Amino acid sequence: MKTKLLKKIRKRYDITHYPNGRYLWGEFEKDALTILSDNQDSWRYKISTKDKKEAYDALYEILLKWIEKDYGNLRSKRSKIVEEKLWWKLG
Repeated sequence: MKTKLLKKIRKRYDITHYPNGRYLWGEFEKDALTILSDNQDSWRYKISTKDKKEAYDALYEILLKWIEKDYGNLRSKRSKIVEEKLWWKLG
């Protein structure tokens, strides 16, 4: 199960660093950017202009929160239903 989940997470989320800048919303941003994106939801992303290591650390923390929110409740165990008779119906 862990391997399948890890493969899903690697396909779904990206942390990408652009050292020379990138076009965002039709304008070229010439500063270095690091972007955390969700490939299944185009509106879900975070952008950091910090240096590469600091941006990675900050975005990685956000990524962990996203993963917990999206996949955290998959392994909920069912509680066993226990029955105890307290009174018997007679005849």
